[in-house]
Amino acid sequence: MKPSVFLGDSTHKDLAQLLQSKRRLILSGASNETAKALLASTILHHHPQPSLLVTEKSTVAESLRHWLGFFDLKAHILLPIENDAGEIDSAALQEFLLFMRGESDRISIMTRNLWEVEFPSFEELQERVITFSVHEKIHFTSVIEELIERGYSHGEDLYLQPGEYRRAGDTFDIFPIQSDHPYRISFNLDTVEKILAVDRDDLSRAEDAGGELSMFPVVYEETAPLSVQLPPETLLVLDDQDDVEDPLQLATLRFTAFPKTEENH
Repeated sequence: MKPSVFLGDSTHKDLAQLLQSKRRLILSGASNETAKALLASTILHHHPQPSLLVTEKSTVAESLRHWLGFFDLKAHILLPIENDAGEIDSAALQEFLLFMRGESDRISIMTRNLWEVEFPSFEELQERVITFSVHEKIHFTSVIEELIERGYSHGEDLYLQPGEYRRAGDTFDIFPIQSDHPYRISFNLDTVEKILAVDRDDLSRAEDAGGELSMFPVVYEETAPLSVQLPPETLLVLDDQDDVEDPLQLATLRFTAFPKTEENH
């Protein structure tokens, strides 16, 4: 549901313009997750941009995810990339990459304890991307070796999971770790003929995906806190996180319990 139904178009516009002009906006008096989600979605519907919301508890994060989705935003929760055994959670890595690649209609949510936690270095992952291009000739064995080196594995099921691939004749299916759906690549001998985006739930549904497909690695070596990796176009939303300083390079929306002042709204 569009948030303008509740706040009206003028409020919708005023909040977004204030944030864009000041780059710092503090809102007080939003007492629950529904109100905060309504205000955040109001701003993002008027000025879409990649966004990260930091809150204190996982229960609050889940409630915010629900209400942001209710107000027509793609809301997802970022989780640690590795489990206690040091194994990579491919679903968590997928969400991290979707966020870092800067989708303007997506807001990611993380709990405060992860703000300084080490995440994969996005810069390193970008440097190790493999790309297929239409009309490009490739040495298939070498490409498979490179994919395996980057953490991809052969999928036994027709329905691939992120980080899996499978080949059947001149067709190569792959689910790039940074994507939310798989792709199908058709070959003519050793030349890429066509790249299709495939529906992850209905493999019979596919559409042209353009002339190029990139595949980010599943494994990594370098790490850095997410707080120092955020792209400059990111909107940082802080939910009662008064100890987190406003990064100079980012626009910041801050929810606080403090009373309204000249600085707070």
